[in-house]
Formats: sequence, structure tokens, C-alpha cells
Amino acid sequence: MIQKRYKDQYDYILSRISSEDEVLTTPEEKLRHFVSKFHREYDNEERRKMWPNRQERIAQYLQGLPSCCSVAYGTWHIGNLGEEFGVVKTEKQKESFVKNWWNMLAFRIIQLCEHYGIEFPAKAYSK
Repeated sequence: MIQKRYKDQYDYILSRISSEDEVLTTPEEKLRHFVSKFHREYDNEERRKMWPNRQERIAQYLQGLPSCCSVAYGTWHIGNLGEEFGVVKTEKQKESFVKNWWNMLAFRIIQLCEHYGIEFPAKAYSK
């Protein structure tokens, strides 16, 4: 479910999803592209065994800096984004935001996909 208080986070994620091969203009196009790339590049049987939770697999995928989704990686930049989003006001909050960055992004992507009716493939990818 999309929550208004996280609009900045949703907008950030959507602004960071891109393709080298096609123009992606709508949230649906961007999310379909992300899900497709994630599935083909990362969502195999071995990783599903390592990380049975989809959110954790997406977080792991994002940490590998996939070309389809270029998000902040460094602690300083992530902390500043927390301040921009209005969720970080103290150093302790900044530490927590940075620590949870990847899981938060993964969760927001899942929420966006649910909102726009974009489904993740049920079966693991196999070549």
C-alpha cells in the first residue's frame, strides 16, 4: 500500500530506475523493467535458498549496484537523503536510516509493485 508520508522515497526510487535500451516514462514501465532485470540477473534458485524472503533478495540485488537502478551507496549520501526525506533529525536516526537503507528501498519497491499491479515471477529464473 502506498503511503503519502513516503512519497519522497517512492519518487526517489522511481527516478533512479532506468534502462540503456528503452525509454521508461511511467511508474509501471519502470517497475516492470526493474522486476524483469531483477528476475533475470539475480532471482535464481540458489539465491532463493540463501534469501527466502523477497525483500532481502531485492536488498542484496540493490547492494550489487545493478545498472537498472542507480541508488545512493555511500553512508554520507544515504544519510543526507534521510534528511531530505525528513526522517532523519539526529545522528542516531541517521545511523538507523543508513543501516536500514537497502531493506527500506526493497520494501518500497515491493509496495510500489503491489500498488501498480506489477507481479514478481513465482518461479526462480533458470537459464
